[in-house]
Amino acid sequence: MRSRRARHLILSLAVTAGLVSPSSASDLGLQFLAEATLAGDLEVADTLVGGLSGLTYDPGCELFYAISDDRGRLGPSRFYTIRIHLDGGTPEIDVIGVTVLRDLNGEVFKRGDLDPEALAFYRDGSIYIGSEGVPHRAIPPLIGRFSLDGRMLGSVRLPEHYFSVAEGTRGVRDNLGYEGVASTPSGGWLVVATENALLQDGPAADLQIGSPARLLVIDLPDEPRPATAFRTNGISEVLALNDHRLLVVERSFSVGIGNRVRIYLVDLEGAENILGYESLGDRSPQSLTKVLLADLDGFGIVPENIEGMALGPNLPDGRRMLVMVADNNFQPLVQANQILVFALSGVAPSSVDRLEAQIGDIQGPGHFSPLVGRCVSGVTGVVTAIIGGGSGQAFFVQRPDGDGDPRTSEGILVTSLEGVKSVAVGDLVRLDGRVEERAWREELPVTRLIASELEVMAHNRELPQPLILGDAGVRIPQPEIAAPGLAAFDPSRYAADAFETVEGMRVRVEKPVVVGPTSHHGEIVVVADGGQGSSHRTTRGGVRLDARNSNPHRVVIDDLLVSDPPAVAVGDELDREVDGVLHYSYGIYKLLNTSVLTRVIAGRLERETTALEGDADHLTVATFNVENLSAVSPNEKFRRVAGIVATHLGSPDIVALQEVQDDTGPEDDGTVSADQTLARLIDAIEGAGGVRYDTRSVNPIDNADGGQPGANIRNVYLFNPERVEFEDRAGEPGETEVELLADSRLSRSPGLVDPDNPAFNIGANGYGGSRKPLVGEFLFAGRRIVLVNLHF
Repeated sequence: MRSRRARHLILSLAVTAGLVSPSSASDLGLQFLAEATLAGDLEVADTLVGGLSGLTYDPGCELFYAISDDRGRLGPSRFYTIRIHLDGGTPEIDVIGVTVLRDLNGEVFKRGDLDPEALAFYRDGSIYIGSEGVPHRAIPPLIGRFSLDGRMLGSVRLPEHYFSVAEGTRGVRDNLGYEGVASTPSGGWLVVATENALLQDGPAADLQIGSPARLLVIDLPDEPRPATAFRTNGISEVLALNDHRLLVVERSFSVGIGNRVRIYLVDLEGAENILGYESLGDRSPQSLTKVLLADLDGFGIVPENIEGMALGPNLPDGRRMLVMVADNNFQPLVQANQILVFALSGVAPSSVDRLEAQIGDIQGPGHFSPLVGRCVSGVTGVVTAIIGGGSGQAFFVQRPDGDGDPRTSEGILVTSLEGVKSVAVGDLVRLDGRVEERAWREELPVTRLIASELEVMAHNRELPQPLILGDAGVRIPQPEIAAPGLAAFDPSRYAADAFETVEGMRVRVEKPVVVGPTSHHGEIVVVADGGQGSSHRTTRGGVRLDARNSNPHRVVIDDLLVSDPPAVAVGDELDREVDGVLHYSYGIYKLLNTSVLTRVIAGRLERETTALEGDADHLTVATFNVENLSAVSPNEKFRRVAGIVATHLGSPDIVALQEVQDDTGPEDDGTVSADQTLARLIDAIEGAGGVRYDTRSVNPIDNADGGQPGANIRNVYLFNPERVEFEDRAGEPGETEVELLADSRLSRSPGLVDPDNPAFNIGANGYGGSRKPLVGEFLFAGRRIVLVNLHF
């Protein structure tokens, strides 16, 4: 942004009827085209859409951004991304995203700290946002500069006389601060308007009382009915047509009259600079004048609370789209998210100025793309892998010849919009699209390109050679994962930073050794180079987690692209290198293998068998998650579970089981009993050479304890009646909760511990819930033993 001195201008409210400004509005023409309303209960990304108080347009992406004036009551401070398409006079309006605003420390603004009312897109791809401030809470006004992913980049330094003092004699007024922010098309100026006068400049606007604003004038409102009823008026938006001509929205409201909205043209040429005037006092600086361009009443429009305005794309007849939005104050029953679409003549056409960029430019040397939110063109690369198929597929693209900077990845994930042609591995493509950082909750962001245009330039190109993860290539450091708050980016020190440098690229792991067996998600955890250089190895071939080392050099192989991974155990080795694409999801960097993994060198790891044995003085107790065991589970599962209990656990005196389902398993038929499930298990354990167990449990209420719907999961005790006695004690009929009595006995046994605690109950959204803790009282060798079986 060019360095310029700020200009502060004043326009008197006492405008004589018919007064003409030096620059007439006769060359402008405004035609009303259409009106639409967003649903009052519309939610995008679990956030209520409303409070639209400012609007701006990104010509490169042909998207609108609308600020919400919610101070954090209904969600974090945010702006919405909106696509508006005019087809045959009917506007198609889609709210396609929500961007949360974060402060200079990367933290979400606390409730009430930001009162955003206006925003303006700047040509460098950032957004200036105006916050009114909250003088009575000593929260100052703010003109902040933000990236398109919501990160605050800085702020405009404001003169001291805009800030309030304790005496209440100076600064912006509560709720009458910055209502308009505009960036001129040339990028040379940022125009800011307060809704009313500063405290030291004069009174707030009311009937027959002018209010000298520091930039624009405020019209007098209509007479309210009754005269004592609520009324307000002021500047609600400004829009720069060029470096000196502005459109200004003046909005008034009176009870019994409603809203009145006018659009004025103001010319800044010849205006007096009042930057040095802390207070206007009895000064009489040269005032600007304004020319009425349109009164929305003249279009037959019943306007809502209009607070945002932006120029949009060129229309087929050469005019520009002009869009206005209304703030519904999150009161959908009385106010609407109104969107008005006009055609404006006499203004310069919009130019779609997309930035030429390559993948390295997009990825940048860090976790956040320097071009996030920008629309780029001319991105070239070879398709290396495809997720899914058909229209709207996702795929990875890598530039074979990089930018020479090892800190920037040359690969990227591309997701395409409907209508963009499909691709094949090996295609050389040229892409246009919008850069996005996508993160789930507190995870690291994944840079992606949302493709809007795709050209296949060639087929069957050779894929880039994979980079080796390990000693022969990209070394993944340990023990540090990342700098606190990602404040620094150092791939030689931090593991996450090293992985980030190859995000989306083809990589290879040589001599992979398994340190985490095949999961039910098809993931295998390995270390490279046969495990050389991997600290904290265990005697059984795994890696040990401690407070100082999470072993971030581990590589997770994921079967997202090529399914059916082999079943491997800790200590096994894959007999060949593994090639794939480096991706990040669910909090983990992953190698998405691009070929089938079949050949495995088995390790010498054997399933452990306990050496513990019970005797007259020693009781053996085990805990075992049987993973959704039910009477309808296959015989093989019962055989494996029984073998573990009888042989590897050595038939413990007591076994605390988790994830025992009812007799019909996932069939949602109202069954809650698990008698048949437990009978099959007891028979299987005895058949495997174990003891004949007895059981105790508490049947859950149907569909109340989480797990698979209809399966009624619960915790259970197995106990050997030859070695231990269960102390059965019935409580009140229908009750299950346990209390500890004065003599340290349980009020009932078996029973449930704190079953009504929210931690153990399904929430209103249908999620959550856990197995309610089962407690039981046992007698062994003349001593009472109380056990709690807890499963989160």
